[in-house]
Amino acid sequence: MALDFFEMMKQEQEKQKAQNTPITKQNKELQSVTPKTEEKPSVKKKEGKKDELETSTVPTFDEQLKKAGPQEKVIVRYLLMKYPDIKEKMEHPYVSIEGMYEYIQSQARKHAKNGAFITVPQELIDAFPEDAEKEGYLSDDIVYGWGRHYYDEHGKVS
Repeated sequence: MALDFFEMMKQEQEKQKAQNTPITKQNKELQSVTPKTEEKPSVKKKEGKKDELETSTVPTFDEQLKKAGPQEKVIVRYLLMKYPDIKEKMEHPYVSIEGMYEYIQSQARKHAKNGAFITVPQELIDAFPEDAEKEGYLSDDIVYGWGRHYYDEHGKVS
């Protein structure tokens, strides 16, 4: 099972803390001036308390979108265009654009044949299903569907 995005983020922060230089007076002043991101609950639940969530600083959806790469932005924009109701799921604190992209990449790796896959129109996959399976054909619909699946599964809104 893959590591959760927030677990990976926490591990990355711990690595950075270990590698950082000692905090100087000047660094403290810079930290106090730096704007902080919005507080959202993190993924981890407090042990023993089912409904209480630990809080940590998690980037908002808009902040994530600004930092996203071009491929991630295309996927997010397509999903927002095609499924307007998905916006609420994208803003859920348990999901991230980076997590969605990593999920899509992991699914693509599973479907790759000989370490590669080919994106083709869905009509070609429908016309030659055996070749599509054998040669690792993927359509855009499949890739965008994985993005939708990520938000449907991990961004459930109560």
